[in-house]
Amino acid sequence: MKKMTWLGLAVVTFASPVFAADMPTKAPMAAPPVAAVYNWTGVYVGGSAGWAHADINGEYISPPPDHHNSSSDSFIGGAHIGAQYQFNNWLVGVEAAYSGLAKSSSSSTGPSSDCVGSSTASATCTNGVNDLFTVGGRLGVTFNQWLLYGTGGYANGRIETSTISMALGQCLPCESSAQRQGGWYAGAGIDYMLVPHWIVGLEYQHIKLNSKEHDPEGTFDANSRNMDATVDVVRARLSYLFN
Repeated sequence: MKKMTWLGLAVVTFASPVFAADMPTKAPMAAPPVAAVYNWTGVYVGGSAGWAHADINGEYISPPPDHHNSSSDSFIGGAHIGAQYQFNNWLVGVEAAYSGLAKSSSSSTGPSSDCVGSSTASATCTNGVNDLFTVGGRLGVTFNQWLLYGTGGYANGRIETSTISMALGQCLPCESSAQRQGGWYAGAGIDYMLVPHWIVGLEYQHIKLNSKEHDPEGTFDANSRNMDATVDVVRARLSYLFN
């Protein structure tokens, strides 16, 4: 009987490692994935393209209330450069941009509510905003690869205005004036970081160019007029961030 007991103990002792090796083992727990970190700090450059609506308003200095007004819709394209800094989820920055508009606008043939003040009834009044320059600040909040921001600052644009009166097949007179005019802008936008460094976005801006006197004939006569303009812009942007 004792021999049988010792024999059983020996079998259990030597068989235990074998059985343990055949038993399934629990796999170690995998580490949780590390969330991607999006760094918005740096200097960026890029381009934009979109649509612009311009309202150009003129009022003859003498005699009021004659007007020289027009509106237009146009393609707008340009380039921008900026620098920004991210702290926690907040972002501050500055940006400068230049944009060109594709077309001017013509008001109805005078005399009319939008083209009066000329002594010739067949006058045609033409206005246009040719280009825009803006420089200002940005303040936004980031959500990983998303950025929501507001923007505003100084604006400058070139306004052209002309009155064309045709008589006997000749231009009598052909008045024109072009001046750069300062103002301000405000807007908002949303950016999305596709991959590190490359950013796409959509932006809206409202631009106001303050009133300035235009004197087409250089004599400050009855055809002199004060011109101002507002431009509303919606555009898509593509930027590359150096950080």
